[in-house]
Amino acid sequence: MKRKLLYLCLFIILAIIGHSYVIYRYIYDGVLFTGPNDGIEQMIPIQMYLFDNWSKGNWFYASDFGLGGDFFTDLSYYFSTNIIFIFNVVVIVLLKTFIPLNTSDVMFWTTNALIISIIKSAIAMLGTFIFVRYISFNRNIAILAAFIFVVSPLYFRFTVYWPFFSDIFIWLPLLLWSIERFLKSGKIGWFILIVAISLINNFYFAYYQLLTGILYLSVRVLFRHKNDLVPRFKAFWSLALTSFVALGCSLFVFFHAVQGFINNRR
Repeated sequence: MKRKLLYLCLFIILAIIGHSYVIYRYIYDGVLFTGPNDGIEQMIPIQMYLFDNWSKGNWFYASDFGLGGDFFTDLSYYFSTNIIFIFNVVVIVLLKTFIPLNTSDVMFWTTNALIISIIKSAIAMLGTFIFVRYISFNRNIAILAAFIFVVSPLYFRFTVYWPFFSDIFIWLPLLLWSIERFLKSGKIGWFILIVAISLINNFYFAYYQLLTGILYLSVRVLFRHKNDLVPRFKAFWSLALTSFVALGCSLFVFFHAVQGFINNRR
């Protein structure tokens, strides 16, 4: 337990180091994540809108959404089903009961975006460390790989333009770890949980995660490890069937997200 706490503290420190230039520019220049495409200027108003409605008890429908509509379904591409954002909202609501927070201020959500990015990158490093440590058995290599993978231009590009997309840095390493764990031990519970969470968190990027998982599994089944316990044929069928189980577990959200995407006529 003590070692796990030390690793968590280490990754938080590394996440702050990785964001050091971003923090510097935000404090001294008042600039956070500038760039083309959607960007923070679109993401923050969506977060504010969802928080405002959820805090008032409007969970799905709002009369001011266009001419009135199901904002939960239509914003599922963004944050309405995003697990990290939902936890973020819960924490803010709890903090507001003890600390006065001006959640109607854009600057509050801008600062919140930076804090969440640091926390998310620390969690992503931890997930990457778990995967690399499992396949390499070398702690130093796993720490280095986790830092390089997360503190990369791609992570910041996603976080700048579409913060919900950078969640892939958490769920993808954990997905690959769950595949490795199944092949070497036959235990499949974590695979079902991670696939279900990925489908709930963002249905759109779960598609790319699926392709990566299939490619990784194909390579791993073709080039077996000496410690693999699950035969090739059983590995494919077991993971395919349990993927449908995970899909079923996520349908209460995944169905509405896909419905919103199909009905988008932009």
